[in-house]
Amino acid sequence: MKVHVYSKKGCKSCKYLEKYLKESHPEAAYSKTDITENPEMISKYGIKTTPTIILEGKTGEIKKLSGFNIFTTEILDNVLKKNS
Repeated sequence: MKVHVYSKKGCKSCKYLEKYLKESHPEAAYSKTDITENPEMISKYGIKTTPTIILEGKTGEIKKLSGFNIFTTEILDNVLKKNS
């Protein structure tokens, strides 16, 4: 399971997401991409808000999450625990 986080500088929700991943899922490896430095990612993945999280399995994209809230954490908890 690959976790890709698309964020931007100054995004408070992005900082909370990063803290959540480090504290709740320290075993989860994830990549972080700043969309202001990589604007081509916006159209490539249809990013409309930050953070955008793409959970990718062996066969490709399996889930795209926008924003950081209680629903995001529930989905991340389920997927990451299942794949750890």
